[in-house]
Amino acid sequence: MKFILFFGVAIFLSSCLAPRDITEKYIKNNIEKHEVGKADNSLTYTIFKGYDLDHSSYLEITGFKQGNDKKLVIGVDKYFNLRPRFSGEQAVLAEVYYLELSMAEFELFYNELIKLRERATTQTAGKNETSYMDFTITPNFFISSSKYNTKSPAMFDVDLWINGEKYVIPTNVLISQLKKFKNWNP
Repeated sequence: MKFILFFGVAIFLSSCLAPRDITEKYIKNNIEKHEVGKADNSLTYTIFKGYDLDHSSYLEITGFKQGNDKKLVIGVDKYFNLRPRFSGEQAVLAEVYYLELSMAEFELFYNELIKLRERATTQTAGKNETSYMDFTITPNFFISSSKYNTKSPAMFDVDLWINGEKYVIPTNVLISQLKKFKNWNP
């Protein structure tokens, strides 16, 4: 009986954890080249899948390669609570943003992210101050570091600003995975 109960709970919980492949949708419909009657081959490389640090958004950072074409795609699934129109309504708006980076833009992002991490160690802010360091990658994408006071923790998290929205993710794992993608050449 315990086995059946455990099995039922496991099935229920696994159904709640459906995979989220938002970058796959963008890659398949906007980047891949499809020709009628012809098979094609493409590869993806998962760099990051998860929630930003405040858990308000789901992010995917995926590398893509088809032939000689190699790109980076960032997909963001953001939820906004809307003002209820009547008592008890829980209205939520979901928006998905995509950002496609060429390899030149990826190299700029990767190199500046490393520099930003190095500069962040010397970044200071006084009492009641916030110090920012930003670097623009494309017109709708920049990376940022902020320090709230001189006693901010040594952990470095990067702010990804995409289409005017801020997404904070841990940087050490991100840099490691971006380096692997940079060297990825299947």
